[in-house]
Amino acid sequence: MLPEDAAIIRDLFEQISALGPETRAVYSTMLSELRRRRFAALCETPSAEAERIAAQLVTDGMVDLGVLLDPAKVAEMRAHFASRPVYDGHEFTNSDGVAYDFATLRERAHYGTYSSEDVARSPHLIEIANDARLLQIAEAYLGCPPTIYHLNAWWSFARGTPATKAQALHRDVEELRFVTLFIYLTPVGERNGPHRFIRHSHDKDVLTRMLAGLGWSQDVLETHVPPMFHGQAYQPTPATEELLAPLATVWQGPAGSAILADTYGFHMGVPVIEGERLMLWIRYGIGHSTACFSPGYGAILRPRIPQTPRARYVNRLLLME
Repeated sequence: MLPEDAAIIRDLFEQISALGPETRAVYSTMLSELRRRRFAALCETPSAEAERIAAQLVTDGMVDLGVLLDPAKVAEMRAHFASRPVYDGHEFTNSDGVAYDFATLRERAHYGTYSSEDVARSPHLIEIANDARLLQIAEAYLGCPPTIYHLNAWWSFARGTPATKAQALHRDVEELRFVTLFIYLTPVGERNGPHRFIRHSHDKDVLTRMLAGLGWSQDVLETHVPPMFHGQAYQPTPATEELLAPLATVWQGPAGSAILADTYGFHMGVPVIEGERLMLWIRYGIGHSTACFSPGYGAILRPRIPQTPRARYVNRLLLME
């Protein structure tokens, strides 16, 4: 995809999202159904567990999967990343491209991320992304065979002040329907920068219903809920925080623990107070996104991906040269 193509798609998705969550839902459902019909031979009937988890995602916007990676796999992934340089940013495309050693960057930046090649070469990562159970959950939630469109690994460091954007409540709008797998590669407690997610905030109707159930009046809801769904909402008001705080989940867990989350819902990284946090994301969507993984790493990834029509479809954006 040319940079101009990506820019047009980004503008289109942003304009659709700006028209409101109802319009966004109409277009995402249309695209999902078109892909499901066109690629019917690649669809899988979800297990009862996948349907249950997808149903929870529909209502809550996130699901805690517990420990997904055993300590041996976590250790191998940590060892791989420990041998690689880090870059200033929470993803490589947002960095200045200057490589640092870990100790230096930890003292000067909020984040440290890895190059696309080093992420692609990580042991176990692409295998996790293609786990049959996870793909079934993603398909049940998205309504069509999923497309893996981005992989990332990044550190959050203790800096005393919050970083801009990612450490404030915000929405991701790079796709019209998507779900993100997050995995901790370090133990994360309340002081190590846990991920905060506002349950139900991915869906205006569900959020309104839940807030009404907490006792908020119709006037308050009509005043404050619609603005929450404009753009990425990096600057929620104190009134918004008061409304949403009772619905917040602050995810803590051991290394290897994971959640699935629709990050169109409000989320943020809580600023790290002590230590540091290493985290992965794997993003599943319904098609091309404005934030696709960098092309050129198909030769690295292809031998580790099942050689089936479904797997080639699911991973097609990662396999682009």
